[in-house]
Amino acid sequence: LIELCSNNSFTNILEIGFNGGHSSLIMLENTKAKITSIDLGNHIYVEKGKNLIDNLYPNRHTLMLGDSKEIISIIDETFDFIFIDGGHDYETCLSDLTKCKNISNENTLIYMDDLVYEKPKNWNVGVIKVWKELKDKKIINEIDYKFFGKGKGRGLCKYIYN
Repeated sequence: LIELCSNNSFTNILEIGFNGGHSSLIMLENTKAKITSIDLGNHIYVEKGKNLIDNLYPNRHTLMLGDSKEIISIIDETFDFIFIDGGHDYETCLSDLTKCKNISNENTLIYMDDLVYEKPKNWNVGVIKVWKELKDKKIINEIDYKFFGKGKGRGLCKYIYN
């Protein structure tokens, strides 16, 4: 993520799955972008991570609390980088990756975390299934894939516009 952010001039980033804010911190540190994050907000460390980010990077981060399956539909801006690391079940992954096409353009880069072709774990089977389906249906075009081991990997893609 550090290398990807450092080598691109992202200005507007969407992150699905804020959790404690670790990925947001990496992206804020390595870009000049504004970031919008979506998170259910179920953990106490969400608020702590948000407070830290606001202190370190004032006015560059927005946190939208709620279900991404609902929130993505009400967003009215376009992003040049979308980082998806939210729910890993099939329905959530399908909703996230499908709906994000409406807030992207031909140049938007999508990063899908926890995508693993080799030795997947039970918690990322939904991610893999959705990714493969949308590739087969020619909704996304896989640009790159990296396997990090032990259930960890990521895919990069762009949406296919007819």
